[in-house]
Amino acid sequence: MPRYGGVAGVADRSGGCVASIERTAYPQFKRAVPVRELDEAFTPTAGEIAWAREQTRTAEHLLALVVLLKSCHRLGYFPALAEVPPPVTEHVRGLLELKPEVQPDHDSDRTLRQHKSLVRPGWASPLTRAGPGRWPGGRSGRRRGPRTTRPT
Repeated sequence: MPRYGGVAGVADRSGGCVASIERTAYPQFKRAVPVRELDEAFTPTAGEIAWAREQTRTAEHLLALVVLLKSCHRLGYFPALAEVPPPVTEHVRGLLELKPEVQPDHDSDRTLRQHKSLVRPGWASPLTRAGPGRWPGGRSGRRRGPRTTRPT
């Protein structure tokens, strides 16, 4: 394999070297997800599963939320559900004890926005919340009306 600047890469058509997809600054799913990575990065904790069950009403939404949560923790951004490799979805589905025909689905853009607001990529885990349904610092995971200031 050609080397460029001490980093292994893949030769492009012009003879130059291009970094492999796993070494780019913008993380993406690997073409084949190893079992070890499934166990380490995509296995939800019991607390995360309980939290997700409280937040959702359907099995499809539950699967979509947990897949989004674990994918966001791994990649640092929200991938489209279509970009998530089938082994990741199957792994999470099995851990949630859902039927094989259950597919992750948000049904609407509104549900997707709500799931994203619940996950919040800056937080390590929803379990860092400061109480039921609350984020540290008093911010709720759900949207509220506009903030008002007290008259002086």
